[in-house]
Amino acid sequence: MAKISGSCHCGNITFHAELKNSLLEYLPRACSCKLCRSHGAAYISDHEGSIAISIKNENDLSRYRQGSKLADFLICKNCGVMTNVIYEESGKLYASINARATDQFEEFGDPQRMQLAELTDEERVNRWKDIWFSDVNIEIEKPSAS
Repeated sequence: MAKISGSCHCGNITFHAELKNSLLEYLPRACSCKLCRSHGAAYISDHEGSIAISIKNENDLSRYRQGSKLADFLICKNCGVMTNVIYEESGKLYASINARATDQFEEFGDPQRMQLAELTDEERVNRWKDIWFSDVNIEIEKPSAS
């Protein structure tokens, strides 16, 4: 089992994940949509792994929905880095990591270009539920009282 961590540039969004396999076995998926290309995103996930995402200041978090409007891209409003994508269904969270926001990006296999635009919404959701992290915890830190 491998452990990885990462964050946005300013540290407002951080994450820690456990993966079932060694890092070289994961080939980041470089989505071809305009949003992902503009952020240089390449995603990794492990349905058998787990991820914990921590948000320091919720006011500096953007949950951006584009395209199919099904998933939330977590983007820091302060530094502009996209760290994760999450999908929620019936109270259950699924998540993926932008591998380029990890501290271990160089240890993964070479990114693979993905053409997913032709998928229907149902196919897209089923794919996410099959390959994204399904053990997801998101913690939003409470502001300290002054």
